[in-house]
Amino acid sequence: MKKYILALMICLLLVGCRSKNSLVCKSSEEVSGNTYKTEIKFKYKNNIVKKAILTMDVELGDNAFKNYNIYYNAFEQTYSGLKDLDGIKVEIKKNDKGYQAIVNVDYEVFNDKIDMINSSLNKEQTKTYYENLKYECK
Repeated sequence: MKKYILALMICLLLVGCRSKNSLVCKSSEEVSGNTYKTEIKFKYKNNIVKKAILTMDVELGDNAFKNYNIYYNAFEQTYSGLKDLDGIKVEIKKNDKGYQAIVNVDYEVFNDKIDMINSSLNKEQTKTYYENLKYECK
């Protein structure tokens, strides 16, 4: 029984430590009948962003869905310039309601001048920055 309690305590400690080194910011917005949901997961080391995963889900309204391919192609072109950069992985998926983009940035590899998430900000500054943009951060 003591082993199980010790194992549980270690798991709780590890989960607690992990959460101190990460931040998740989410937003949802409706524009012209389309719903845009964005989530950014930040991973920190020594209070500096080391990795970020941006996920954007777009649910098209009825009018936009009639022109699905036009919207999808524009969406895909928005992210196409990032696909060939070291340290960035871009994945774009179609679904029955719209589409999704996932941009995974490893700032330990990625050394380009494009900075989509203001990686120079520490964790508290990042939280304040995104909350001012109407994101909910935890």
